[in-house]
Amino acid sequence: MPCPPPTSSVPARWPRRVRRGGLWVGGVLVLAWVASLFGMFTWHQGNGLIVGYIRGRTGVTMNKFGWGSQFKRGWTIQSSGRLDQVRWLPEWHFGSAKQWWVWVPLWVPAAAAFAGAGAGWGLEILARRRAGLCPRCGYSRVGLPRDAVCPECGCAAA
Repeated sequence: MPCPPPTSSVPARWPRRVRRGGLWVGGVLVLAWVASLFGMFTWHQGNGLIVGYIRGRTGVTMNKFGWGSQFKRGWTIQSSGRLDQVRWLPEWHFGSAKQWWVWVPLWVPAAAAFAGAGAGWGLEILARRRAGLCPRCGYSRVGLPRDAVCPECGCAAA
């Protein structure tokens, strides 16, 4: 009697990669968040475009009016001031093509990365539980030869 196809189409190595990748990316984002609490790390394009990390957030600002166009092209590293100025929610403004910004707190992508790591961890646990079990009835095949049929349901080995 043939066995049904495996219930999971996820290869066993993917949950581990998702877990490790999520932990690595989340860890890097936490370090970037901590660094941005104490300093402003920004790239100024010279035409009003600013990209960087400021007070726990990452984002982009386009300001061709006033202060945004005064910066020369290059990196700027400054002290970010007081810690009570940390922003916890996303901010955006789309006034015109010459003035807009989008800033996202670094905890948002870090939380998504850690959630992905948790999902990978759960998938890895499921993959480990299924290893060595009959795909039809879940009977443990430990100690049976690879080509032996399942003693519980008679499913042929794949």
